[in-house]
Amino acid sequence: MHRNHTRRQLLEARAHGMRAAPTWSEQALSRLLRDARLGVAVRRQVVIGQFVADFTLPAAKLIIEVDGGSHAPRATRDARRDRKLARFGWRVLRLEADLVLRQPELALARVLAALARRAAAGCALPMLNVVRAVLIGLVALVRMRASLAVQVAALEQQLGVLTRDKPRPWLSVFDRMFWIALCRNWTGWTRALVIVKPATVLRWHRAGYRLFWSWRSRFGRPRIPREHIQLIRQLGHAHPELGEDQLALELEAKLGVRHAPSTIRRYRLRPTPPARPRRDSQSWSTFIRNHADAIWACDFLVQYTARFTGVYIFVIVELGSRRIVWLNATESPSLAWVQSQIRQACPEDCAPRFLIHDNDGIFGQLRKRAERPRFRCSLDAWLATVMGIRGIPIPYRAPNANAHAERLNRTLREHVLDHFVFLNARHVVRVLREYVCYYNHARPSQAIGKIPDPYPELRARPPPRGRVVALPVLGGLHHDYRRAA
Repeated sequence: MHRNHTRRQLLEARAHGMRAAPTWSEQALSRLLRDARLGVAVRRQVVIGQFVADFTLPAAKLIIEVDGGSHAPRATRDARRDRKLARFGWRVLRLEADLVLRQPELALARVLAALARRAAAGCALPMLNVVRAVLIGLVALVRMRASLAVQVAALEQQLGVLTRDKPRPWLSVFDRMFWIALCRNWTGWTRALVIVKPATVLRWHRAGYRLFWSWRSRFGRPRIPREHIQLIRQLGHAHPELGEDQLALELEAKLGVRHAPSTIRRYRLRPTPPARPRRDSQSWSTFIRNHADAIWACDFLVQYTARFTGVYIFVIVELGSRRIVWLNATESPSLAWVQSQIRQACPEDCAPRFLIHDNDGIFGQLRKRAERPRFRCSLDAWLATVMGIRGIPIPYRAPNANAHAERLNRTLREHVLDHFVFLNARHVVRVLREYVCYYNHARPSQAIGKIPDPYPELRARPPPRGRVVALPVLGGLHHDYRRAA
């Protein structure tokens, strides 16, 4: 019992492997039986007793074996196998592999004849299914003949293309139309295609569709009668509260005029939008442009040192001249440190009127409720009461409102910070202050078209001739070009 069970498992595993890797002849016969639509179930690689059958038709008790060249020397063994299967009530039909591949219509005729004989022998096959299978098989034979003729025509067409007097095969419009027609009406066109890829034919097909619908729609959507247009505009003007869908239902239900809502939307008069109310206050860009000389902007920039500690760089820039007013760095910023930096950047009678900053947590939170409606953070309250400066915090999640400081941070990072390995905050300050001197006094600003605060020798007009001298900045990272007198 255990031995029979093990043998059964081995046969099932062998059948599974044969189903997973069929031969060319088995694939062709499977496709042939599927296209013929015999009306009975067909199963592949079924274990019957101690044998594995290639194809079985359980309703007709018919087994179809596809024999290759290796079955010719063992005809006696196959006959013995057929007699053993006949004891279980099965009839075996053997087809040569060459017959299935080269003459599929003859192979199908033999299958139909065997199926008819099994029905006449008294198998449990409804007569309607037998007649249906025979008729479908005859139709399949006719189709195979037609498919073979189409395949020959396709191969001859490709041979004609390759024999043309051209160094490279060239397909004309008619050749492409031929393959587009095969693509639409013949399922086996990919097997006969050699000179181009199937994706190329599909691309031709899509291009043809685009050209066809471009030609069909060359005049656009046809216009509706003029009286309908006037009616749509009249009702739309009288009832602007009605949408396109409601207006289409109104016209169809009461006046018998049927049009799509998109057509109603196209021809109805669009209501004139109300005039925008005049703003009581100026826009942000207008405010920056009108008060640029009295506005400073500040922001923080983070730089990491060789010890992987963060250094916080505090920068103040004047918007009118693009001059860097103040720059300093620390490893532990606080509100008191920021207030000290602003106090040092504003000598007597040089304080700005406005100071733009972001909503950094370093600027502190107000503790007194009476000051919250007037100021957003502690820095603004300190600026107003001590320095006489009006702090302007930008809106939340709107860094573009402080675009000048953000752009300056990018300039410092790309031109200086990304080129050095810093040791501590003092190293950062020393390098940046050398660059700030070059930035303010010798580097032309693209925003204003001139140098923010040029050296005295740069304020005069340079001599027309003379030797050009390059003064290195930051060890040659940048250069200050002058013309020697």
